[in-house]
Amino acid sequence: MRTRLAHLVLPCLIPLTGCAALGTVNSVPSAASLSGNWQIQSGTSITSAPAGQIFLVGSMQTQDSQVTATFNTVAVCPVRPIINYTGTYNATTGALTLNVTPAVPLLATVNVQLTIPSNPSAVATGTTSSIGALCNLTSGTLPAVGIEVPPLTGTYTGTVAAANATTTPATAVATLTLTQSATANASAQFPVTGTLQFTASTSACSSTTPVTGTISGTTFTLTSAANSVTISGFDASAGNGLSAVDITFAAGPCTGSTTAATYAGTLQ
Repeated sequence: MRTRLAHLVLPCLIPLTGCAALGTVNSVPSAASLSGNWQIQSGTSITSAPAGQIFLVGSMQTQDSQVTATFNTVAVCPVRPIINYTGTYNATTGALTLNVTPAVPLLATVNVQLTIPSNPSAVATGTTSSIGALCNLTSGTLPAVGIEVPPLTGTYTGTVAAANATTTPATAVATLTLTQSATANASAQFPVTGTLQFTASTSACSSTTPVTGTISGTTFTLTSAANSVTISGFDASAGNGLSAVDITFAAGPCTGSTTAATYAGTLQ
């Protein structure tokens, strides 16, 4: 399970992590700051892919009551313009408001209103509304949800199974040790680096591979430097687990193999 150490005396200096006395705790963002990786979408549940009319993923920052954000904005069609948002946050009531009126011909405005819970990694609820059209976006008010995704930093491990019954080995233990950058890139994605340790019953199928990639909202993708391994997954469990992780070896996981193999599982 993903854990972090906290010192007994020193206070928390990083707003996205929890404090504990001489122990280990799961990462819990501070209620006083919403700065970090966010996903906001129309609908009633957080999904790994765009669903509904509005789907925003990217970076949000707070300074006192003022909020700025840069989101990949998906509305109906697969166009993903990088759009800047501004708004306000009331830490007492949890009320978050975001608005955009960019100089984009196809988009007039999008408005987000959410009530953020004391733990922003829990799902916030509210509404989104639009005026104008981005890819035939229908004007009106829709239910919405949002979530702050804790940094993808820590060690995640679990058993993964081969997607093809003829693949050898049939199962293995996969361990991802990852570090996420605190700053998003120009595409509103947070860079991630780390290693994949793949441990099977035979040493010929066991390996440790450096990986790099990005996370944006709840979805992440990692690859090896030689592009021989691709990892994708979904992080919507308050940083405690990575569900539906897929690991694909372009030439198989074993020494001397040439056939691509995919493994899937949940890493805790």
